[in-house]
Amino acid sequence: MIKLTKSDFEKILAHAVKKLPDEACGLIAGTVEDGKKEIKKVYLLTNIDHSNEHFSLDPKEQLEAIKDMRKNGFVPLGNWHSHPESPSRPSDEDKRLAFDSKASYMILSLMDRENPVLNSFKITGDTAEKEELVIESRREIMYDIVIIGSGPAGLSAAIYAQRENLKAVVVEKEFMGTGQIVESERVDNYPGLYGETGFDLGEKFRTHAEKLGAEFVEGEVTKVERVNGNFSVNIDGGESLETKTVIYAAGTQRRKLDVKGEKEFSGKGVSYCAVCDAAFYKDKITVVTGGGDTALGDALLLSRFCKKVYLVHRRDSFRAGRALQNRVFATENIEVLTNATVSEINGDTKVTSVTLLQNGEEKQLDCNGVFVAVGSVPDTKPLANLVKTDNSGYIVADESGKTSADGIFAGGDIRTKALRQVVTAVSDGANCVISAEKYLDEKQ
Repeated sequence: MIKLTKSDFEKILAHAVKKLPDEACGLIAGTVEDGKKEIKKVYLLTNIDHSNEHFSLDPKEQLEAIKDMRKNGFVPLGNWHSHPESPSRPSDEDKRLAFDSKASYMILSLMDRENPVLNSFKITGDTAEKEELVIESRREIMYDIVIIGSGPAGLSAAIYAQRENLKAVVVEKEFMGTGQIVESERVDNYPGLYGETGFDLGEKFRTHAEKLGAEFVEGEVTKVERVNGNFSVNIDGGESLETKTVIYAAGTQRRKLDVKGEKEFSGKGVSYCAVCDAAFYKDKITVVTGGGDTALGDALLLSRFCKKVYLVHRRDSFRAGRALQNRVFATENIEVLTNATVSEINGDTKVTSVTLLQNGEEKQLDCNGVFVAVGSVPDTKPLANLVKTDNSGYIVADESGKTSADGIFAGGDIRTKALRQVVTAVSDGANCVISAEKYLDEKQ
């Protein structure tokens, strides 16, 4: 018998029905421990040969997937495909390349895309014997902890929850997400991992959590409600998770300038992620707004691509660390404009200039792009009327993660704190789990 949660099942269907071309195949990879199978990754394969009785896949394409599986410590759990005439048994080539005696063969039949059906087959030698497939609903599970957010704080909480043998699940907005850390070109201040990219550091956090058996659900939390002394965490799409405690680590969203032209040129010259978009501005002129670590880091990154970078800050001094400031001031193609604000972003089909107000005077600054880095807004809507927040909307919580509501804990950038860094977020995640565990013990 193979057990899949309803969320896992729907995830596979979403990949197949919404994202696949008319004809494609995929390999399902994951882990098998103590008979428990966990889906970790789905590989899309599109080069399919139907010239013989059994469909066959491009060996090179398939081997690349197998290599990646081995690299991540995954085993093949089966495959799915979107071709309506493909047989329910794998070809010899499929089995030789992708399957072993421990694996199960899963096939997604999409003869009717409105009502796709998932079947499971046990591979034994040259035969494929059908197995029972059970779809479980998460509504039947009472978790000890639901962790909302998969950034450093959420992943740290997932690691500690597994270490404490607590029944926990992480709800992540984006599939395989690791939070805003992915936008950092380089992380130099996390002990022991000097010079890591934000993406690589986030992946290491996630891999650590996964290797300990952390469970993940993809979806956006819309509301948290208290129900009979516990909590119901509602996710978009109608699913809900029942839990005894909540660790809220959803982080923050980029703050907007709220000036004319910002919305109109978003994606057409206005960006909120230099790591994502810097390469598009090679040999061009850009403007960065802000005075914190993110703004100065963005300016430095852009200086490697752009012929000119203007760093615009509304004050005469910066909040960023001294080391970052020294690097910015020493970079020849970065011009610092203090006591200045962007009042309007101009252009036709794309950005061509900004209007600046500096020391009471208005002037035009020609540019090709504007990178906004003026801070963040805490995302606390799902906890409306449940926890106390400060005037800026951050959840009031101390180092323990305890909030004003019993059973709800907050960690990472979302809570009130003096320093918002990866290292403090990771600490918050650990503290929240220990506080939640203590709360559960006292509640019994």
